[in-house]
Amino acid sequence: MGSVVWFWTKVALVLIVLDVLLFDVGWFWDVQAGPRAQNRGFWDLARRMATPVGDGPPILALGDSAVRRALPEGMMMRKLAARGVRGGAFRNFAIEGTDTTDAAVLAYASGDLEPWLVVYGASFADFKPNVKTSLIETLFADSGMGLETIWPRRFDDRLGYVVKHYWKLYKYRTFVRPALLEHAGEWMSSVVREAEAQQQSLSLGERGSRGRGRTAELGARFPTNFRRSASFPAWLLWYETQSFADYERYLLTRNKGAVARAYRDRRSHPWDVSSSPQLEALRWMLEFYRRRGTRFVLAYFPENPVFRNPEANEYFDVAASDATAALLAEEAARAGARFEDLRSALAPEDFVDMVHPNTAGGEKLAALLSRVVAEEWRRKRREGDAATAMR
Repeated sequence: MGSVVWFWTKVALVLIVLDVLLFDVGWFWDVQAGPRAQNRGFWDLARRMATPVGDGPPILALGDSAVRRALPEGMMMRKLAARGVRGGAFRNFAIEGTDTTDAAVLAYASGDLEPWLVVYGASFADFKPNVKTSLIETLFADSGMGLETIWPRRFDDRLGYVVKHYWKLYKYRTFVRPALLEHAGEWMSSVVREAEAQQQSLSLGERGSRGRGRTAELGARFPTNFRRSASFPAWLLWYETQSFADYERYLLTRNKGAVARAYRDRRSHPWDVSSSPQLEALRWMLEFYRRRGTRFVLAYFPENPVFRNPEANEYFDVAASDATAALLAEEAARAGARFEDLRSALAPEDFVDMVHPNTAGGEKLAALLSRVVAEEWRRKRREGDAATAMR
């Protein structure tokens, strides 16, 4: 009996040491290649959450791809420094394809960072009912929080979540095999293939990217890969005509029409945000930060005004967006959070589609939100000074 106990004790010790070396010391996060492309963003997010940077409590951004693309950490830090905001770093934990439940999961998972301010960039699509378990939930929904949408009811499932919380080698199992066990040659060959594909794309797009004057000026609103794609000439045509029919033709060039199909599909399956389980996740997140004394900005992110054209009815529900804005404002006020309706903050030429800003749009949005953060920073300092004076 003693030998059996000693054997399993050694196994446990080996696992503990391995977990410490891989995740706490950081050997695992030092693997530069990461997993395959479809999970690379999630791997990078997990790595960054496990490796805090900066002095003092950070500013945290949560949301989907629009938030991720619009608020690069370096640019936001420069803008905040210019406005006199000092202290912790700006951390953008937004990630592609996430919804409000995912944001709530990440709110809890990043709680140890103790942010003084959280900016959640919401969009109408974040509240779409989701019957599938996302990778964010698989990775981080092991924390025991009270979200009915993700917290299992059965005891054995709960026990499994607790084990995952402390056994990181299992928690990050989605990444461990491709990151540590697959042959390095596969990583290298995939990198080479991506580089070759990118070079081919650049070469093919070269002919359409040599514009002068106004074309070059408009092209500066977009990254290089967009200007060298087939989408840019279609976008330029829309810009000249301002016709929604031409914008639709441009939209169909994006990802072989997948973007347009996604918007149409979402529009053809309407849902009521007020009864969505995602709304419960938002309420949980607001209450979570209220109890911790963390300032919270609920920002309804910009929407392309093009889609308010009656001709765009098959793609966008104006009434649903307006109703959602009113509902979010109420939820924020109830929780003592700040609500910012940014839906009309950008012009049509600041977007690449319905919700994703281009380079110029991202710059404007970062400027707007850096102002909001700076206002919260000054308000926080005034409240701190007033509390000190009353002692």
